Amino acid sequence: MVAKESGAARGDDGMKFRKRPLVVAAEQWFPGAPVDGVVLYDDLPPCPKTIRGCPCVRCVLHSSEAFSKGEILAHAWVHTLEGWLKVYPGDWIVRSADGERRVLCDDVFDEMYESVELAGATT
Repeated sequence: MVAKESGAARGDDGMKFRKRPLVVAAEQWFPGAPVDGVVLYDDLPPCPKTIRGCPCVRCVLHSSEAFSKGEILAHAWVHTLEGWLKVYPGDWIVRSADGERRVLCDDVFDEMYESVELAGATT
């Protein structure tokens, strides 16, 4: 990293930097509320292999103990760069400028983001 002197404050432990503001699109998911990219178990893509030990999300979930207990139906999934992630009621689906999705629980979302409208910014 190239050292920058202009615009940065110098402290006892080196130069200080502030993370640039970033505006993202986000929607909070609850059962029955459609959110782009969030799918329920019945809407997951079909298994392409249908073989024992298949690593696709549908086969892994179907073979899990949670499936037999009905827990699978209490949440949904969203496809991200990390693969299929669970979305629990109240979780936020955050979309970056390049369209990638992340899942954040409500507490983490509240710590990291504030409403653009509440901050007084305009788009």
